[in-house]
Amino acid sequence: MSNQLATARHIYADFAKGNIPGILATLADDILWEEGATDHGIPWLRPGRGKGHVGEFFTVVGREFDIASFEAKQFFEAGNTVIVWCHMRATIRSTGKPLDDAFELHLWRFGADGKVVGFRHAVDTHEQWLVSR
Repeated sequence: MSNQLATARHIYADFAKGNIPGILATLADDILWEEGATDHGIPWLRPGRGKGHVGEFFTVVGREFDIASFEAKQFFEAGNTVIVWCHMRATIRSTGKPLDDAFELHLWRFGADGKVVGFRHAVDTHEQWLVSR
């Protein structure tokens, strides 16, 4: 198993334990979060830069998501990128709306030093927008 794949697996293990500092330790200081994405006004999909922004992301997730289940189903690796197919079932606390995202992809881009330099959710943005309202 490559170091990148091992790091990605470690990130999901830390998420399951609520170890956000452990996740942040795997990231470059100037990570691009939601790299290349447009801000659609969805609080948990807001693009930004740096570990501070990623910390805010996890604060929003902790506040907004009542996660019933989250599973990292498959890991794929190509070059400096790891893609993880996830399935999440949750309720958005502020709206009370359910979210059942069976085809959520996470794209992790790694730098030469093994740190994550870019991340993006590939999700049904329209569905995410609807449950956030």
